[in-house]
Formats: sequence, C-alpha cells, structure tokens
Amino acid sequence: MSKLLIVIPSHKRIDKLTKCVQSIIKAKKENNLLLIDNDIKLILSFDIEEEYSYFKSLYQYYTWIRCDLISSYKAPDFWNMYLLKEENTYDWFMYLNDDTTVNEDLFEQLFPTLECNFNDYDGVVGLNQANLKSPTNCKAAFGVIGKKFTERFPSKQVFCNEFSRLFLDEELYYFAKSINKFIYCEHLKINHFHPAFYPTMKDSTHDSVRRYTHEDRRRFNIRQARNKVWGNSFDKLFTDLPNKK
Repeated sequence: MSKLLIVIPSHKRIDKLTKCVQSIIKAKKENNLLLIDNDIKLILSFDIEEEYSYFKSLYQYYTWIRCDLISSYKAPDFWNMYLLKEENTYDWFMYLNDDTTVNEDLFEQLFPTLECNFNDYDGVVGLNQANLKSPTNCKAAFGVIGKKFTERFPSKQVFCNEFSRLFLDEELYYFAKSINKFIYCEHLKINHFHPAFYPTMKDSTHDSVRRYTHEDRRRFNIRQARNKVWGNSFDKLFTDLPNKK
C-alpha cells in the first residue's frame, strides 16, 4: 500500500481553501475502489488561529484530514518541516497551495504513474497546472516527492532555505532533473487560480508573497551564476531573510 500525504498551507483564503479541499474529497470519493490499495492523508496548516479553528470544526469527522496551527511561515522551512516531521506517515509527499483544485481523476492517474516510474519512491513528479497556458511555469511548482528521494538531503531538507517564498521549486526541479529523478506528467492535472492569469483572484495573500519577488530572484540569479543547485551542494551564500508579515 502506498501512502500519500498532501500538505497545504493557508493564509486568509477561507473560500479558496474550501474549494481546494472539496475537490480533494471529491477526487478521493470518486476513487474509493482504487484507494483500497492506497492511503491518502491531508494536512491543512494555518498561521491564523481563527482559520485553524474554523477548518478543524468543518472537517472534524474526516479522519484522514488534520488541521495544524503554526507560528510563522517561510516556504522552504515549512515544507522541510513536514517532510521531516511526517517522515513515517508517507511514501509520497504532495505539496499544493490553497488556491488550487485537483481533477476528479487525479488519484486514479497518480498512483499507477508513481508505481510505474518510481516504485522505490525515489523521484519527483511534477503536476500539470492544466488551466495555465504558459511556458514559464516551473514544472515542479506543484508536485509529489518520494520518501527515498528525500534521503539525499540532510534532515530531509529538500527545499533550499536561501529563499523565502519563490524559486525553491526551480532548484528542486533542476536537481531532480540532473540526476534523472524527475518526470512531468501532463495527465496529472490540477487547476491553479493564479492572479497573473485570473486578475479577479488577486488578494492580500498574493500581494504579501510578491513582496519577496525581488530578493528571491536576486538570490536565485546569484546562486545560478555560481552554479549552486540545492542537492548538488548544500553551500549557503546568504543569511536568512526576516519573515515579514
């Protein structure tokens, strides 16, 4: 039995997260027969207590959904924390945002794909943001990481914490691809309601993330110029950014 853990951070996006979770519930329900041989767990993580309490109450009867309250959020530290903290609860780790939804057949397509390509859990699979038509999308922006792949990193720190919000997925993609442990799957479809493509979806959470764009891009460009890719080396070039609210 393969165990899939899905982790989603959320901040001031109650309606968007609700739609996201409902799509996961629907996809899971549509594939109940398939999931007899597989297991899905979902963790929703919040840094606002009121939102945590709301969703904990909303999904209290779903034994496979858990809500967590965290004190602060910096993207690589967040994902790395769960990769290490939950290491005995998953074979595959899916990272998503609260402004996404999954297709009904995602799990039906996902588990055979994982088994066929990385039956030893040693790889990364990129998900298709099917509603976004842009060649600039990082193929690892959303994906699934195998537990054996994480063992290449000290304390399973898969995501480079030189960044605050952006470009950590780019370095994951470059490293996994360089060792032939990455595949991008057009048939594994999600929808991402990114404000760059859906202007009416712009909100304060998006604005707060974009505040880090300039500094994260500067760091990414410097790391690229020095041939630094997290995984190939674990050298750090910068001190940590303060975590702005």
